[in-house]
Amino acid sequence: MLIGTIEIFGLLAAQLNLSGGFWAFMSSFNINEAGFIIVGLFVITWAAALAIWRFGRIEQRWERAAARQRSR
Repeated sequence: MLIGTIEIFGLLAAQLNLSGGFWAFMSSFNINEAGFIIVGLFVITWAAALAIWRFGRIEQRWERAAARQRSR
């Protein structure tokens, strides 16, 4: 959705001859770079979640909390 919106704004700027800082940015926006940035953010988020799960022992904490709730 993000890439589509940027593409639409770029087309509007080109077709309607819109000017200004925002429209200049949208018309010159590089979709390929945005794709790499989005993929990079997914990889960083995945790595952070994996590290938190692995080193934070989240699963063991949830199991202990669930066991305490069941014993009440």
